[in-house]
Amino acid sequence: MNIRHANIRKIAAALSAAALAGTAFAVNPIVTHKYSADPNAFVWKDRLYVVCSHDLDGQKGFEMNDYVLMSTDDLVNWTDHGDVFTGGKDVKWCWNLYAPGAAVKDGKVYLYYPNSGGPIGVAVADRPEGPYTDPLGKHLIGREMPGCDSCWVFDPAAFVDDDGKAYLYFGGNGDTMARAVRLNDDMVSAQFPGIMMKASKDGGEATVMPYFFEASYMHKHNGKYYFSYSANFPDRGASIDYAIGDSPLGPFVWKGAILPNWAENSWNNNHHSIVDFRGKTYIVYHSRILSNRQGHNNVFERSVCIDELKYNDDGTIAKVVPTHEGPRQLKPLDPYKANRAVTICQDEKVKVKMADVSKNNTSVVVASDDGAWVRYAGFAFGAAPESVSALCRAKGPAVVEVRKGAVDGPLAATIALSDTKGEFRKFSAAVSGIGAETCDLYFVFVKSAAGTEFASYRFAR
Repeated sequence: MNIRHANIRKIAAALSAAALAGTAFAVNPIVTHKYSADPNAFVWKDRLYVVCSHDLDGQKGFEMNDYVLMSTDDLVNWTDHGDVFTGGKDVKWCWNLYAPGAAVKDGKVYLYYPNSGGPIGVAVADRPEGPYTDPLGKHLIGREMPGCDSCWVFDPAAFVDDDGKAYLYFGGNGDTMARAVRLNDDMVSAQFPGIMMKASKDGGEATVMPYFFEASYMHKHNGKYYFSYSANFPDRGASIDYAIGDSPLGPFVWKGAILPNWAENSWNNNHHSIVDFRGKTYIVYHSRILSNRQGHNNVFERSVCIDELKYNDDGTIAKVVPTHEGPRQLKPLDPYKANRAVTICQDEKVKVKMADVSKNNTSVVVASDDGAWVRYAGFAFGAAPESVSALCRAKGPAVVEVRKGAVDGPLAATIALSDTKGEFRKFSAAVSGIGAETCDLYFVFVKSAAGTEFASYRFAR
């Protein structure tokens, strides 16, 4: 995807200036070289992962065939792990993958997926990156099952309670259509009938889930259960609403909107998840912010964003104000270790692909054209570096410029590449103009760099 809209350069310059001043922020959306949607966030080994639907460039409808995975440990630089689950390949009976759900239990990752509007299947892996296997060879939940016959059997969201009991939430198309089932301990079978989720507006009798449309999610805070969802278009404008209860199956009391709809979302559908990470709570959601920046204004090109979520003293949730900046960086990058090139804050004119790097199939950055760049935010140097090395595969002579603070900022290093004959090779260059400081760096690909593949880099002192 080529991002040429001038706004992205202005945003990059402004946020880089903030980083140089000691206040590093992310950039919403979290990934700018591809479209992503329907994020389900979870924590694995002190790292935040988000599995998403994958919108294609220029698509005219919801035609998603694979799930993409991103992760971070600082909320600013996100690793693109590539496509981790594909319909028709990793699962034979399902081909159009709508919004995913994910949960971690007993050292395994469980991925719940619908085939378009249903039914819902489950896949299992030993780590978030996969590979995922389909243990059932068929769906887990379908409309033929008791309590599931009238709703859309899609938008699964898994929740594992503190006592180890697990639940799967799903459904759509009306305020009586929110459903839940109790998952068995194996996480790949369930107890029926499906249970209708209900909430009252005023603390009285709960009969429906007010304004419910789709995108169920469950999280827990201070012993209370928070059921959240995308509200219907006519009444709530696709806001993310929520209700609070004393058990994972309710009943609940409806509390209103967490995340109102906003112009950058083109007033269209939304999908979210809520996750605790390193002492704070975050809401991960999608918008049309990237498509709008490009001038496409395509509601089927969605992008995942993240912002902090806060609670009021009474346990209700303060309304989230969606931002362009996202949350502050939690920790700086270490320039003196090997860093993956696909752990990115922001980029332009690049894509990510899987490649064989040192006999390891992994994701790498690919420059689409001269002028392609990748921004890495918040390096803490501590001492002036003397050199930088980059592991690249090049088709011929090309140059990677390392620039400080902006795409056209001061030149810190010039890494000259040569034809690597189809292999990845390490290239090095001297560094100047960087001291014992914290700053952003841009790796800019120039001089016949189209097709150059970039796997990793490292500074030395």
